[in-house]
Amino acid sequence: MSHDDQVQVCRERLAARPSHAAALLQLAMALHDRYEDHGDPADLHEAIGTAEQALTLIPPGHPDRGGYLTVLGHALRTGVAIAPDEDRRDRAITLLTEAHRVLPGRHEMQVLIGDDLAMLLSGRFRSAGDPADLDRAIAMMTVVVGVADPDDPDRPAYAANLGGWLHQRFDLRGQAADARQAVAWLEAAVTETGADDPYYLDRRDKLADALCARGRADRAVADVDQAIKLIGAEPNAWALSRLDAFQLARFELTGDLADLAEAVRYAAAAADAEDDAFSRVMYRMNHANRLLDRFAATGRADDLDAAVGILAGALDLAPDEPALVNNYGLALSERYRCTGELSDLETATRAYRRAADLARRSPISRAMYLNNLGTALTALADRTGVTTHEAIAVHDEAARLFPPEHPLRRETLGNLALALREVDLDRAVTTIEEAVTGLPADHPAATGLRTTETGIHQARFERTGDRADLGRALAAAQAALDATPAGHPSRATCLVNLARAYELAGDPDRATELTRPVETDPVAPFPVRIEAAFRNGRRAAAAGRWGAAADSFATMVRLLATVTRHAQTRGGQEQLLADWTGVPFTAAACALNAGRPADAVTVLEQGRGVLWAAQLARPAGEPESPPAATAGPVVLLTVSPYRCDALIVTGPDVRVVPLRTLTQPAVLARMKDYYHALGDDPDEPVLTGVLEWLWDHVAEPVLAALGPRVRHVTWCPTGPFALLPVHAAGYHRPEHAGAGRSVLDRVVSSYTATLRAAARPGAPCETDDLLFVGMPELPGAAKDSAVVRGHLGARCEVLEGPAATRAAVRAALDRHSAVHFSCHGRQDLDDPSAGGVILRDGVLSVADLAGARRGGEFAFLSACETAIGLNDVVDEAVTLAAALQYAGWRHVIATLWSVRDRDAAFLAEAIYARMVTDGRLSPDRAADALHHAVCAVRERRRNHPSRWVPFIHVGPPPPG
Repeated sequence: MSHDDQVQVCRERLAARPSHAAALLQLAMALHDRYEDHGDPADLHEAIGTAEQALTLIPPGHPDRGGYLTVLGHALRTGVAIAPDEDRRDRAITLLTEAHRVLPGRHEMQVLIGDDLAMLLSGRFRSAGDPADLDRAIAMMTVVVGVADPDDPDRPAYAANLGGWLHQRFDLRGQAADARQAVAWLEAAVTETGADDPYYLDRRDKLADALCARGRADRAVADVDQAIKLIGAEPNAWALSRLDAFQLARFELTGDLADLAEAVRYAAAAADAEDDAFSRVMYRMNHANRLLDRFAATGRADDLDAAVGILAGALDLAPDEPALVNNYGLALSERYRCTGELSDLETATRAYRRAADLARRSPISRAMYLNNLGTALTALADRTGVTTHEAIAVHDEAARLFPPEHPLRRETLGNLALALREVDLDRAVTTIEEAVTGLPADHPAATGLRTTETGIHQARFERTGDRADLGRALAAAQAALDATPAGHPSRATCLVNLARAYELAGDPDRATELTRPVETDPVAPFPVRIEAAFRNGRRAAAAGRWGAAADSFATMVRLLATVTRHAQTRGGQEQLLADWTGVPFTAAACALNAGRPADAVTVLEQGRGVLWAAQLARPAGEPESPPAATAGPVVLLTVSPYRCDALIVTGPDVRVVPLRTLTQPAVLARMKDYYHALGDDPDEPVLTGVLEWLWDHVAEPVLAALGPRVRHVTWCPTGPFALLPVHAAGYHRPEHAGAGRSVLDRVVSSYTATLRAAARPGAPCETDDLLFVGMPELPGAAKDSAVVRGHLGARCEVLEGPAATRAAVRAALDRHSAVHFSCHGRQDLDDPSAGGVILRDGVLSVADLAGARRGGEFAFLSACETAIGLNDVVDEAVTLAAALQYAGWRHVIATLWSVRDRDAAFLAEAIYARMVTDGRLSPDRAADALHHAVCAVRERRRNHPSRWVPFIHVGPPPPG
């Protein structure tokens, strides 16, 4: 009888007995059968309604109620499979659960009930994420395979589903028994499925996945190899992606980077082999993830940058895919952790926020993305100083969305505790305790949670002094270390945290023993290695072990140089250095205390100029160690909490002049006095006092050590000294005239940012002509122009007014070996690289000059504030004058602050009069020319040092 005939017969029977439950049930079954045959949604809709009506006629306790529940539940399950509906699915689960309960265990309908119920429960787990649903699905399917007939044609499907769910539960909880059972059931399913069966490949792939899972659980490489063999070398994207996953698992077991390289290769091949646009995007995301895995294992910055680039490109194709948006945020967060690049963290935060918004209909996915967002917001708060209130609210929502038993809920609670740490420490403690209660030692999040527990108990100990908290911190730190295998990137963090706890407990030697290897651990993240080196150096210095302290601080300087080069923007580089201001000087002081002055010079050179070394490629063959001064002495001035010194570098020799009357606080105080004295109406008495103090405590001891025969000094001031006018130190008031108690009376002065910059030769240019760049609205520009033209005539190319654009000036700089800027200058203390000279259409910035990578012989910056550096990154001479020197301009004359037009014009005339002979400019006379010009102004303005102190020369000494 056809399905149509069956439906017709059932309708006729029902017409005769309209309210007969059995007749209604038979019609519902016939309609459902016809739906499965023809696919008419009207049949399914009527079948469900008819079954509902029949069930209302069978009260609870009726012996036949189980059958009615089963028919209605089965029809509802069919409807859910076609059009997911949470309410319909929940009702089907409720009905089938009751049917399973009321029918005998070996009832013939238990297979249908159990299969339907298990499928519905697994579907609800996928959407809602409650592990209890997965547990029930596994339990029900276990019943099904136990009661199903051995010849049941659906038995392989039951086994395959059961094996797949056991694998899911292994991924969720990491229990090896689940992985082993998954393999057993999937092996049975594959064995019972013919090779020509349309489901064979799917079940084979599931078996391969389960074998890989069992290999990870039992640390059995043979299982992973069997999984690889099962998949073979099929050239389709899906097979390649499985091979990628298996090679990654193999790497995790063997630690062999060749396995990881294979994983990356398969991931890239999968992305290339896929034709479907959306699938290709997903495979690209997987490729990026694998590059991130390799970065974590090797620290290869190119992998990290490539992963970010791949994900950014994929987003152009699928901007509304929440998993992709989230993964982009994860990659940027990883790069932020390694480089400190704030823009990466800000972009990651926006990505997480968008991913969470896109996933509003998927509670578990939204919870995961909110967890990531909260973590990023906490990091942003730590970096910028804002509160963590939004992070707390976001983590609270994520914790509510996760079911109580979901494993990611623990991680979310841990992150919530971190966000609470600064605003509610007691709640942070109770939150982390909830997260770690009952935490298995092998839980995937054990390391992170125990690390968080360590930090929170340490924080409360430091606040309250309660040693019970210190004991808990030690125990948690040790548990985190025990949960992290050797060679894992997170192990270094665990060692640093455990060392911190021991340090708090009064055992610094144990702390150093733990973290000394972290300094050179190639797998450890750079920020962790930097922190370890810093703490080791500080502990060694406190104990008077100066050699060990110098070694650790020198390691830290090298690491900072490396990670700064990896930062994506100049602002990010500056922020990294600002976070560790003063480290090169501390390293140098420790080296001096250890009797190693050459090492002090080396570490100062390595630590300073990092920004510029990253921007301007080191010439081929240039040595890693600092070059010796090539002409005349170079005097490095350094200040630290331990000591203050002048290091006189002459050729390969280093002579130490301890500045015993100085302390770091005193230098900082004078630096503040100096800056407060500047402005539109300079405080001349205060400025005079600063110059006299500099003579007594800095310049006079240095010149005394150099002796009277030295006529030129190149100053290389570091730290706060870089912001003080050492070249003008001395007693200049009229009553001191002729006494010779000033730098101006004793030597010609030049500056250099680093020894390497002073030794860099000038780059070849197309012409010796001078380029004059002027802004006519600047009162002194016309006078400067007249001076330059008067001395150089046709050898001077002029770009003035509308012609002086950024593009035109950059292009002209490539044609000239000399340039004179008569423009306003600008310093940006928040972003020093944005400072520069102001042209017609904007600022020709420090970054522009550094990026030009061309050189010249002479640059005159007759502009305001072209040589004042940055207060926050005093390790770095981030000024326009320094940028020109690094870019290859050998001689630079610049001003420290705004100068009067009359003084600038007088200086310009005096300088060019000495530098130009027969219409030709001699750049090597720059230092001498400036010296004589400044001395001339001083003679007329001894009580007004603000009129002549601002002018400086940057570059090598005069020849001879």
